[in-house]
Amino acid sequence: MNTLQAITAATETVATYGARAYVLGGEIFTVGSILWVLSFMSGMVENTYKAGAAVGTFYRAHVHQFTLAAIALVILGAQLAYEGAILLYQNREDILDTLNEWRNYVGDKFTYTSPALA
Repeated sequence: MNTLQAITAATETVATYGARAYVLGGEIFTVGSILWVLSFMSGMVENTYKAGAAVGTFYRAHVHQFTLAAIALVILGAQLAYEGAILLYQNREDILDTLNEWRNYVGDKFTYTSPALA
């Protein structure tokens, strides 16, 4: 029985040190993985910043003035369209009368009026 106890004690010792080695290896792997992910993410942030700086430099040097002009034209067009809609709504009856007169005038040019019936 003495040898069985010695084998059990040795197995227990080996199992304990094996478990400790496994835990230590897992921690090393975990820390290494975390550091690798942080390094990868910092590289991605750096490359994104460099790309943004390049695009921003190009935009500021070549496109910015046209973008400002386009924005100003869109704002001016919207304001003129709004004011025009208000003007049309307020004068809709006079405009409709004038358009009907023009339509009748043009329609008269394309119809035949008999001199005998006139």
